[in-house]
Amino acid sequence: IFTGANVFDFPMLVETIGAIAVHMHPGFDPGSLALDVAVLEFPPGTFKVRPVRLAEAYYLDELDIQGVLNLRPVGLVGYGGQALTNEGYVMPGYRSRGFSQVSGITDDQLFLTPTDVFDARIMPGDSGSPQFISGRAVSLTSFDRLQRLDLPEVLDFLTLFIE
Repeated sequence: IFTGANVFDFPMLVETIGAIAVHMHPGFDPGSLALDVAVLEFPPGTFKVRPVRLAEAYYLDELDIQGVLNLRPVGLVGYGGQALTNEGYVMPGYRSRGFSQVSGITDDQLFLTPTDVFDARIMPGDSGSPQFISGRAVSLTSFDRLQRLDLPEVLDFLTLFIE
């Protein structure tokens, strides 16, 4: 049961739960996808998950300055497409995990080295899925890019919703 607008041109294979509120970053720019961060609010008790630890401001820049950014494994988590068929991506609805490595950063994006997991199971249909370094959420999937979460303007927004 998909309760929102389905932006995909194929059916979901699992039951979905609709959010009761969506809070977009006030600085989001749909043209450039800058600050493409949102918080989805679900009914209380919907999910039993541990809180995610956010990276500190400019965490990725600090690792880059130290020369260790591309040496740290990046944990990938997602529920996206498993395989491309004639009808689109198969979305099985279970969590996939994998690892990649950083290939670069910009002022607002993280770039990862492609892997089997990163190309086929994490990216397609996974907007909002986080990437982790040393247990900290450092970015999230936004269309075909990874939005950095360690930017002050992103952290200021996200901390409005953390209890």
